[in-house]
Amino acid sequence: MVSEPDQRVVARHKWLALCIGYWDEPYVSTTDGVIIVPVNEQGEVLFIVEPSVVDAHPVLSLPAGVIEESEPMAESANRELQEEAGYKAGRMEWLAAVDPLARHARWKMHLFLARDLTPARLPGDEQFEIRVERVPLAEFESLIDSGRLTYAPVIAALYMARRVILREAGQ
Repeated sequence: MVSEPDQRVVARHKWLALCIGYWDEPYVSTTDGVIIVPVNEQGEVLFIVEPSVVDAHPVLSLPAGVIEESEPMAESANRELQEEAGYKAGRMEWLAAVDPLARHARWKMHLFLARDLTPARLPGDEQFEIRVERVPLAEFESLIDSGRLTYAPVIAALYMARRVILREAGQ
């Protein structure tokens, strides 16, 4: 977690804190994280569906989580992929770093494209079941249109992954 000398922590959780910043405005400070776009041989994205911590309604997302201290980012991404989707990537490519709430948080998410997937499950720390849903990468925008996919960093990761894959295919 980012720690600033003038940071006043109001509340702390294991991977985030609510702090008071400039002009006595609140902001969130978090541990850096990863979001993974796992794409299988058939060109499908392995989305996950898990309950929201706000109200437990099912949320469509991608495997994601925190970068553990002294763990390389790509290893964190592959660990989270195994914990949440039950697959390991033979190739893990860094796409970009995004800041989901630039004005209101210190929160960096590293986006990865995972390919050459093989089944491999690691135990996760969630107390609920995570379901995997396969959707062709070419059709992910229909999830946005339908309102099922709303998390902006996940949407950014999908567009970036698609761009890489299309470039490789010469398109």
